[in-house]
Amino acid sequence: MADQKNANDSMTKNQFREYILPVIIFCVISAVIGVLLAGVNSLTAPVIAERQKAEAAALMRELMPDTTDLEVLDLTEAQTTVLQESRLTPIDYYVATLKDNDKGYAMILEVPGYGDNIRLLVAARPAEKADDGFVLCGIRILAHSETPELGSKITNPNFYEQFNGVRLNQRLVLSGQDKAAGDVKTIDAIVSATVSSRAVVTAVQAAVDVFNLEKAR
Repeated sequence: MADQKNANDSMTKNQFREYILPVIIFCVISAVIGVLLAGVNSLTAPVIAERQKAEAAALMRELMPDTTDLEVLDLTEAQTTVLQESRLTPIDYYVATLKDNDKGYAMILEVPGYGDNIRLLVAARPAEKADDGFVLCGIRILAHSETPELGSKITNPNFYEQFNGVRLNQRLVLSGQDKAAGDVKTIDAIVSATVSSRAVVTAVQAAVDVFNLEKAR
């Protein structure tokens, strides 16, 4: 009986060492790694966010050189609805104080593209001609995962500079794809990259709608 008990105890210990102990060690190591990663993320996330904001501010000042101050704005319920209806994610929304106390607007947002989300900056300011009201002073693609040599051409000035000077009372349409009545601005799509082109047009139009709601406040 004693020999049988010793044999059973030995088998139990072997099973513990072979099957249970490795699982415990793995769980402990995973927990420690998780805590370390969370700690690293909590330290680096604010730094990354500040760097991204600084880069965005530099871009906005490039598009609106006479900017004297930038202020983060909260979206209204109506503005949020506009973005949600187009499946867009707002990142940051700014009002820029320009010389002569004019106001400009800028938004960083993400839109689903062909590969992954496309992040872009859209900016608008008063036109040089008062009759034109507000116009887009530029857009910039900040990040994307579009197909190289196809959708990636959204970063080509030949594409994104088409938006320069578009009045906020115009509707954006994609060449050969959309139909709209009234005052429209047709954007030439990138050949073989209609999805990427449409994503940018959708995002810019939504930003324009947000700016128009801001002006009406």
